[in-house]
Amino acid sequence: MKNKINGFIFYKGPSQIDGFPVVGIAVLNSKNSKTGNMIQTYIINDNGLSPLENSRQKKDYSICGNCKHRRNTGGSCYVNLGQGPNMVFKSLQANKYPDYTLSPNYWDSLIEGREIRIGAYGDPMAIPYEVWERLLSKARNWTGYTHQWNEEFFDSRIGKLCMASVDNKKEYTLAKDKGLRTFRVLSDQELTFKKEFFCPATPEGNNKTDCKNCCACSGTKKNPNKADVAVVVHGSLKARFTESLQTN
Repeated sequence: MKNKINGFIFYKGPSQIDGFPVVGIAVLNSKNSKTGNMIQTYIINDNGLSPLENSRQKKDYSICGNCKHRRNTGGSCYVNLGQGPNMVFKSLQANKYPDYTLSPNYWDSLIEGREIRIGAYGDPMAIPYEVWERLLSKARNWTGYTHQWNEEFFDSRIGKLCMASVDNKKEYTLAKDKGLRTFRVLSDQELTFKKEFFCPATPEGNNKTDCKNCCACSGTKKNPNKADVAVVVHGSLKARFTESLQTN
């Protein structure tokens, strides 16, 4: 039975961002060469509309919050909504994912010893911390990122699991003052802080490894003093990563 399951639902309930219904889905296998074969978790609106339509109608606030990279606000998000998120949505609509929201003990047999990517699409803040904590309890390691770290509704415990996504020096300093580790997007290959290093799964990091084998982007829970990570902006909309985005 285990081999026949491609993924499962681990959360259905209100978004912790705005209260509208969302669903969390864990996809067990991935061909993503950058991340490696990590379990990929997707957070999508649970309203019957596709990720593309939710983005068009700006209903993706429930899962993306105030992320300045949202495509519908002119942002530079690298996620192609017509690919991974839309495929997951179609599988969800076709009832291909068993609902294990009430059976967390069964998660263990599927994720034990695996690496999990928190939020392949969607901000982890949309789902309660307790759900993530339970999901990760048997995992070997994880990666995660949040743009909600400076919002009033932010649960600081999410910062234990996720990197604070920052886009300029001001945000970097503010996040560090809050005791968070950061993942900073740059417009060029110039590091400006001593405790930063380029993601080793990128060209600027010399493609030394993949996320599955690195997992440096795991917040502060395991090592609060570990250096911060940086990456040069990428994706089809990288031209939108303008000077104004970096300073506002």
